[in-house]
Amino acid sequence: LMAKGYFAFGVILLALIVDTTYAQCSSYSGPAAPCPAMVQSTLASNPTKTEFIYASPISNAWTLNPQLNLGSGLGPGQTDANGQSSQPVQPYYLDTPQETPCTAAPRTCFYNKVGLYACSNGLKSVTDSDWAVAVSARVYYELFPGSPAVCGHGNREFSFLARRGTSETNLLVAFLAGGTCQDAQGCGADPALRTMAVDNDPGFEKAPAVFLGNLKQALLKADSDATLKRGIFDPVQSGNPFKDWNVIVIPDCTGDLHIGNNSCTYGKNTSECITAHHRGAVNTGLAISWVVKNFPSVTQILALGTGVLSTSKADGGHGAAFWTKYLQEKYPSAKVRTIIDSSMALFGPDWFKKMKDDPWGSIKSKVPDADSNSKTAGDYLLPKVEDWSITSDDMSAYYELISKTVPTVAFAEASSIDEPVQQMVCKSNAHYLVCLNPQSPNPIARHLWEQGESLRTAALTAAAVISGQTQLAEPCLME
Repeated sequence: LMAKGYFAFGVILLALIVDTTYAQCSSYSGPAAPCPAMVQSTLASNPTKTEFIYASPISNAWTLNPQLNLGSGLGPGQTDANGQSSQPVQPYYLDTPQETPCTAAPRTCFYNKVGLYACSNGLKSVTDSDWAVAVSARVYYELFPGSPAVCGHGNREFSFLARRGTSETNLLVAFLAGGTCQDAQGCGADPALRTMAVDNDPGFEKAPAVFLGNLKQALLKADSDATLKRGIFDPVQSGNPFKDWNVIVIPDCTGDLHIGNNSCTYGKNTSECITAHHRGAVNTGLAISWVVKNFPSVTQILALGTGVLSTSKADGGHGAAFWTKYLQEKYPSAKVRTIIDSSMALFGPDWFKKMKDDPWGSIKSKVPDADSNSKTAGDYLLPKVEDWSITSDDMSAYYELISKTVPTVAFAEASSIDEPVQQMVCKSNAHYLVCLNPQSPNPIARHLWEQGESLRTAALTAAAVISGQTQLAEPCLME
């Protein structure tokens, strides 16, 4: 497949049709509603300041500038320098989970020349004139693919971020960890116990969503100091070797490691009944399709699986690994490297018990440009189940299989046995009080440690091969 070098820029997304054969929680079933759009609005207590709130879409043109009163800024009914009209905002939260996911149209949003969060219809191309401003300011655009992309409760839109760099050949794709779920509580029947999109503040956002308002504002504005503008994401730090790279940030708001393609009802016939829309493969596939179309000249790709916050409680950076093979196939001449942050402890006996029926539908998830009627192995995102299955195999086996299938890729894990989320996830999935410990009396716990040591050794070996060195000191991949 890699040698064929297909670049299907006119991607037909037939493979993203979602399986919707699931039981219903009849207490809130009903027809599809429009998804609420997060827009910038005036604070009721202080009209000179703004905040983000959810509002109903204002016409199909998506001119979502709200009614503002900012002194010298845009007032009600006025038009900014880009021809976007301000509009009154009617709050629209769509609080309850939706059996039938809400619907949305594609749009592109960014902070325009007068400092407003402006949106336009459709997904902008990086060749659009507006991107020149974004390059000089080193800011992110927010792109909403529209339906069938959606977050896990079916009542929030999915979006991804893109920042165009000065390099045409280098691409960093961050697959964010969101937190996984395979039961009613984890998927959000009780907001306080939700693990899907766990980094959302339940006090602010009771539904799985992409970003909170304050984080969105920090990421999109040029003069902010947000998490995804630091370290390797820093666009101005002279010591950062990635500062000129194009950056794509793909969130996970579906609890399925970016690989789901199913709607699953948990807690049937109970008060906790909830339908989770595990559409990670659909959401991420739409984002990757846009990437392939807009960055045709890439020769180096870093796929990174990590959390969005330094205080992240999420597991699930594996999305980067599961999409590595497809990225290599779409860019057959590119060097593709993948690093997963703090996901070593995900698999264990209880994990396999919860995943045995594949509630996410990941086994049937296809790559974006696959024929929906085809059953060819290359059309599926994950390997054939007889070779590797998320319901019974761990990541070390996955890395080994993909490295043999596509020997040009390389994987590395950056994990710590002392990291609290690692310990929490290990105990959750293995039910062992002593986890990731080489002296553990439990053989499974010892195996998890050995798996981590094997991954560390493999990463060192791969780094030595890539660099041409015969020996390498232990690398410090992350703090």
